[in-house]
Amino acid sequence: MFGENVTDDFLRILDVPFLVRGHEPTVEGFRINHGGKVLTLFSRKGSPYFNRYGAYLALDLSATFDSAWQLEPFIRRI
Repeated sequence: MFGENVTDDFLRILDVPFLVRGHEPTVEGFRINHGGKVLTLFSRKGSPYFNRYGAYLALDLSATFDSAWQLEPFIRRI
């Protein structure tokens, strides 16, 4: 668990606009937090968490994005 201040510090150190991370439990595919600065992809569906969807991200890595919100069209629920 981390707050937006930790996210801001981390992004500043890496000199990037946002973070994409993977996680397993209890959200239906993905979640965007901290004002579009963190995209969490929930890659596992079913037991033991019994969420209906997992998700993955498929995009052209040569593209430039300023916010995790811009990635939403590229997220696929499975």
